[in-house]
Amino acid sequence: MLSLKLHTTIALLSLLPLTSLKGQEILHQNIVYLPESGIDFSSLISQFKGKVIYLDIWATWCIPCRKELMLKQDIKAFADFAKKNNVVVLYICCDKNGNMWKNFIEANELYGYHILANQQINNTLHTTFSVQRGSHGKRKLQRAFFLPRHIIIDQSGTVRDSSAQRQGTALVYRQIVELLKN
Repeated sequence: MLSLKLHTTIALLSLLPLTSLKGQEILHQNIVYLPESGIDFSSLISQFKGKVIYLDIWATWCIPCRKELMLKQDIKAFADFAKKNNVVVLYICCDKNGNMWKNFIEANELYGYHILANQQINNTLHTTFSVQRGSHGKRKLQRAFFLPRHIIIDQSGTVRDSSAQRQGTALVYRQIVELLKN
């Protein structure tokens, strides 16, 4: 059994870019925790250059996020699709509590890469992917960042859909299949 786990871990590590190996923690054969300290959004994404990335931004305190991520059948099917097609599923969690974060991931078998959003990543998410919001009249428009948020990034690191649908939807599958053709 130990030998099987070791072979699985070695196989998983062989799929990772060499630049991302330092400091990551693997608690399950299909769940990889990336170190969040000192990394910015661009550096995070560049670790997976050459692959399509499905980015799922969430938080344990976000009820709609939790509901989506507890759709086990959709999440499992999407993880299988991603693995088969060499697509990276990258979860960025906007929590401050690492224990709640890891407990939720393990309990719901969220296979893929995981990172807690540090201040640099958080700033990029809020400045790059926020939307203007306000009402009519004299109120000033404000920028807001909403969770859950899903983003599809192509093999060159270009954001192709900054407001993609959740995992398991037909549109997301079509978008990724189209990118894989390139």
